[in-house]
Amino acid sequence: MAEPLLSATVFSATFLSPVHVGTEERLGDHDVLYLGGRLYRVDVERLLAELEREPQARDRYLTNGLRGVEQWLRQGDRLRRLALYESPVPRDRRRGEDVRPFLSDPLGRPYLPSTELKGAVRTAVLWHLLGRHPNRTRLAAMVGKKERRGQPEDQRDRRYAGQWLEQTLLGQDPHTDALRLLRVSDTDPLPTRSLKVHPVLVAARHRDGLRLMERSRRGDSPSSYTDDPARAVASFCECLDSGEPKVRVELDRYLFGKWDRDVSFLTRWQEACNAFSRHVAEAELRWWTEGRDSSPPRLRPLTEALGGFYAQLLHQLAHLPQGHVVVNLGWGGGWRTKTVAEQFGPELVTRIVRRYKLDRGSGSSPFPKTRKVAWTGGEHFAPLGWVLLEPQ
Repeated sequence: MAEPLLSATVFSATFLSPVHVGTEERLGDHDVLYLGGRLYRVDVERLLAELEREPQARDRYLTNGLRGVEQWLRQGDRLRRLALYESPVPRDRRRGEDVRPFLSDPLGRPYLPSTELKGAVRTAVLWHLLGRHPNRTRLAAMVGKKERRGQPEDQRDRRYAGQWLEQTLLGQDPHTDALRLLRVSDTDPLPTRSLKVHPVLVAARHRDGLRLMERSRRGDSPSSYTDDPARAVASFCECLDSGEPKVRVELDRYLFGKWDRDVSFLTRWQEACNAFSRHVAEAELRWWTEGRDSSPPRLRPLTEALGGFYAQLLHQLAHLPQGHVVVNLGWGGGWRTKTVAEQFGPELVTRIVRRYKLDRGSGSSPFPKTRKVAWTGGEHFAPLGWVLLEPQ
């Protein structure tokens, strides 16, 4: 029997922590309403259709948002009928703290896009290739450079700081890129009511120890910090943390046999993802363990929650069944989850950080000095983005 042209596996995605895959949109007072410790996102089209019959209420909504029609919404079952979802939230939003919506299909259902999944695989594969490359010194010289007429030049745009390196390892253009052989689908969509809104706080290594950012730097005014989660500045994010959407991953065996370079590493993409996740988890466990010793008592639940999460994740990675994969997806996972620079050592990381002012010239060490943390209520906190893929 002939070998199949495609080797396909369907995975079920399990959320190990809240995941946020955002858009460029922002939701404000005309979209969401905070009542009794819960945030309601309203279907604006259906709301406006109902308000057509009540011009005074419509005008209040247009002028003041959902607060202007709060009493009207609470009559009967209007709020329940018009809400796309309701989510418990530890505190209300403040001025300027809009809600970041999750990516959704035309029917408003959230899903994990193939670009996020394949991007995570791509980073892990690059990490794997660098780890076994015989001449990492030559490759390190490509970081922050570009090739022009056969000669290296400085790459001024930090978005492309690793492009030359990436093209050297995976292929010079999209037609020869090795990741063409691996095809990843979008996941199945989940119901809109699967979404939850979590305030995402910024934890920082401050001179007085671990703190939460209360106000970011503005001009010449420095950032301010607090040990009270209720006073910390927050990004309110729609997240998925439950449900088990399916994703299909295919390896094109036909093209695999015709490629003009060795691409056998693609058959071990799961192994590469898990190795990279271990690296990230080990480093993050160290960061939170060290931060615990300098944190005030009010932040002990946060440091213990994050340290405990990464300790448990490392245990899980050490005992993964065959074919299971752990990846970090979406926004908020941090610089470490999106780059392979640490494979070259701390000196190159320091050079790149200074070259592109990634720390805004603060000279922070180790870099980065901040972490984004989802506040899921009470004394419960979690990192962002961790997903387990289980073969079906």
